Amino acid sequence: VINGGHIYTILSEKRSAEAMPKQALDLWKAVFGEHSLSAVEFDRLLQTGTWTTFRKGTVLQEEGRPSNSLFLIAKGGADVYHKGELLHSLHEHQFIGDMGLSSGIIIDGPVLGVAHVETNMQTTCLVWRRQQLSELMENNPTIA
Repeated sequence: VINGGHIYTILSEKRSAEAMPKQALDLWKAVFGEHSLSAVEFDRLLQTGTWTTFRKGTVLQEEGRPSNSLFLIAKGGADVYHKGELLHSLHEHQFIGDMGLSSGIIIDGPVLGVAHVETNMQTTCLVWRRQQLSELMENNPTIA
């Protein structure tokens, strides 16, 4: 019975991953495919996050202010300012608020933004709450 339940879970997750929308599939291939994150693991990330479209001029992160979210730009772009000076422009497939994640540091609470990040056009992002992402990574070490 336990093995049957496990097999059912595996097959259900596989079916869900195979049914990903084109936008999600393109994002997975462009951002995570090279890093050995399987479609099933990416689907878990999708289930944890929220697709959100922001208008031009929306502030995604404020310098020196707590931020509870991590953003992955799927379409569009954003400008990064530090002390009022434009430092960099972000585009599709880039992260906002990911400091520490690439080195394996998981912070489940808010962190202070190191820059002001504002969309420079209508922008669609996959958005995760830090707490939810932290729990997902803790329960799925292959995603971390």
